[in-house]
Amino acid sequence: MRAVQTLEVQRAAEANVIHFVGHAVMSDADNEGALVTSRHPAAEAQLDVREIKDPARLGNVIGDATKAGAGAVLVLGSPPLYGLSQPLAELALKHRLPSVSAWQEFPEKGGLASYGTDIQELFQRAAGMVDRIAKGAKPADLPVEQPTKFDLVVNLKTAKALGLKIPEPVLLRANEVIR
Repeated sequence: MRAVQTLEVQRAAEANVIHFVGHAVMSDADNEGALVTSRHPAAEAQLDVREIKDPARLGNVIGDATKAGAGAVLVLGSPPLYGLSQPLAELALKHRLPSVSAWQEFPEKGGLASYGTDIQELFQRAAGMVDRIAKGAKPADLPVEQPTKFDLVVNLKTAKALGLKIPEPVLLRANEVIR
């Protein structure tokens, strides 16, 4: 569901691109990209999964997506892609593609926006679970928890560089705006 929400935030943030002709999704696993496609089959965006097996070919992956008509880049929040945030953001900007990720730090590295869970909150909750287990609770008795806090970060410098105007309602919803 998070990927669908991210797509919706990205679409809302792009004032001059209402309907995507193409869309490049950067993923390190086929199943995560397939989940995005299957969860939102009626989306106006056409999702094109581009798997990154070799970080050295990242420029080729973004370049090929651009040639194929990509209108934006959605970087899924998988751990292997976290370390590639800076080059992904830079390459997307170089190819004039708006880019969004689930990682909060992504806009700080040059991406247009991020929308995702508060990682620090997740680690605090995990520490609480470990504490309960250390005090004798059975792991099977602990509830399964879902993230409850999602943060939206928007980078206005990147928006300006791309010639995009971020609508005021999106900026008002943002937890952080990079100016």
